[in-house]
Amino acid sequence: MTVKDFPEECWESVFRFLGLGHRHLNGHREGLLRQISQSGLELDLINLSNQRTFPVDGLRELGSNKKKLTVLICSNIGSLRDSHLVIIAYCFPLLDKLDISFPLNSQASDFGVLRLSSMLENLRKINISGNHLITDKSLFSLCQNCLSLEEISFFICFKITQTGIASAIRLRPGLSSIAFNIEKKRIHGPGLTLTPIDLNLIDSFRTLKRLTDIDLSNSVISDEFLFAVAEGAGLLLKKLILQDCCNCTFSGISYVLSKCQSVQCLDLRKVDFLSDQCISKLSVFLLSLTTINLSGCCQLTNSTFFILTRNCPLHSQKVIALVVPLNK
Repeated sequence: MTVKDFPEECWESVFRFLGLGHRHLNGHREGLLRQISQSGLELDLINLSNQRTFPVDGLRELGSNKKKLTVLICSNIGSLRDSHLVIIAYCFPLLDKLDISFPLNSQASDFGVLRLSSMLENLRKINISGNHLITDKSLFSLCQNCLSLEEISFFICFKITQTGIASAIRLRPGLSSIAFNIEKKRIHGPGLTLTPIDLNLIDSFRTLKRLTDIDLSNSVISDEFLFAVAEGAGLLLKKLILQDCCNCTFSGISYVLSKCQSVQCLDLRKVDFLSDQCISKLSVFLLSLTTINLSGCCQLTNSTFFILTRNCPLHSQKVIALVVPLNK
């Protein structure tokens, strides 16, 4: 029996198995990819996450017969190089979603991202988080060359500056989702104050009129920054992640929620100034809320749970996924 004789159900099982991230398959992954490339099925997605090595030969073989692949996930790969990015772009020119986040050893640079972006015109979603060598040039090239780009994530890419982010946003104001963190660096001076938010970055967020999701986990932000997010996104915003953010106040959070009352998913973990009274005031804006995470907010008590279940109207239709400390 040849690979072409395999029934479709058998191949479906293989594809599901590939997506489970089995590290012990590294030695056989290349051969398995070659066999898949010879099958008659059209692949839309393949997940190669959690592998010790990047399967260069297997992907080349796969790309020779499966150029219609639209989603490639290579998160937590052992090593990622510029040459790997070129191979991805060459083999799968129709990709619209690519995840190359958090390689264990990232050697990918602006050169590789520039080549990638110039070859993937249809790319809509990309996650480059954890590739610490890339700079503003990478972000700029993605926003300039990928004309369909809607979603981008770049956590722990601290060579990307606030100025670079602002410039990229102005190139691509149609972004619907953005996820990144502004490093909590301190500058010398009275009280070792946190690095301020660039005014150009604040202004750029006012141009994001289609923004539905924003994740700023573990960032230094400001009330002015939150004001700009609210003014840009307005009622389109569905997901707001401010986990472990610092340098903002209740006024900033209250303002953004008052202007963005369509928020369904809200994450305020470790926002330690929140009290039961704060949650009571915020709850009047949470008309569409279905999920909220308040873990690590040490001032909250059981009262917060009752406030939210009483005041959020969708609770009568859906169960709110609520994570709050209930130890008081």
